[in-house]
This record gives sequence, structure tokens and C-alpha cells, in this order.
Amino acid sequence: FSRRWCVLNDGNFSYYESDKNATPNGGLKMKEIVCLAVNPPETHGYDHTFELYSDAERLYLFGTDNPETMREWVKSIAKSFIPAGAEDLLLKDFERIGRLRYKDRLNREMSRLGWFCLVGSSLHIRLEEHTADETIDLQKLLEL
Repeated sequence: FSRRWCVLNDGNFSYYESDKNATPNGGLKMKEIVCLAVNPPETHGYDHTFELYSDAERLYLFGTDNPETMREWVKSIAKSFIPAGAEDLLLKDFERIGRLRYKDRLNREMSRLGWFCLVGSSLHIRLEEHTADETIDLQKLLEL
């Protein structure tokens, strides 16, 4: 890990060498995030880590020793890329949250956009055409 100063502003997540630098080392737009994953403690050598997966199939890994700081970052990032129609997913104590593409039941040629969060073995899904979540118990799943 390298220590970075991170900023979330106007749909952009940027990270800097320090709080004194004006030019970011890198970053990504919130609309590019596919998934946000919260890791169990000590997964990557830090007490608390989370991962951001981008459209470009790139993984960003961030860590902190402070659980409150990590929770604030995770909630803020998730809130900035999950749309208002799926914001009830943010209320769950998720391990992963993100977007997914799925095929329409009536038109297999067309791909649609949905949102998900994983809580234990329960997968909560908000599909584009529905106003309520669907929950799938992954332990009982035989076919998806």
C-alpha cells in the first residue's frame, strides 16, 4: 500500500500523493464503477479494506486502520454511484454492491441495467422494470 489522499467530488473519485498536491495520481468517475466490495478484516494487511471495480476491468484497493473512516468512505462512494431508484440497497449491511447487466425476458437481444447488493448469502437485486427488490437465497439456488 502507498499512502494517498483521497477526494470524492462531483462524481469523481481522485487520489493524490498527499493533501499538498494539486494534481491527482489517478482516479475514476463514479459512473465507471461496476462494483464496490468490502473485505473482511485483515484481508490485505490492513484492518479495513475495500475494493472498487471499474468498467475497464481495473481493481482499485484502499485500506485504513479506522473502521469508522472506512464505513464513511464506503457509504459515500456507494451513494454516489447507486441511482435514486435503487438507493434502498444502501440501507443494507452489504459486502458487495454494484450494477449488473441482464437480458430482458421478452427481448433476449436487449441488455438491461440492474443493481445488486450481497449480504451474506442473500443477493438483493433491483431490476430496471421493477420498483421493489428481489431477494435470492444463494444457498438454495440451483439455477440462475
